[in-house]
Amino acid sequence: MHIDGVAARSCQLPLSAVAGKRVTSIEGLTSGIGAAVQAAWDKHQVPQCGYCQSGQVMAATSLLSRNPKPTDDQIVEAMQGNLCRCGTYSRIQAAVHDAAAKLGAKR
Repeated sequence: MHIDGVAARSCQLPLSAVAGKRVTSIEGLTSGIGAAVQAAWDKHQVPQCGYCQSGQVMAATSLLSRNPKPTDDQIVEAMQGNLCRCGTYSRIQAAVHDAAAKLGAKR
């Protein structure tokens, strides 16, 4: 989820921590950066089992909203803590770069 535009782990937050804040779930990513990330996820066939995908997409979207041209190291840093059981980290990284490139072309 995003709390005021910043990725957060919903499993670690009590409901009281988000009182009065703007909360966005993956279902709320319907345009702009969220749509670009989701399209890149499909293009690079990132999802395997689906276990981590909501968290991965939310973290990538938050990263790109703050940093439109992240480096590999910045992607790794932003995505750490989201464990992928299938090990698709290289696809995730490629998808983030692809989404950033598409967003850059639109700006």
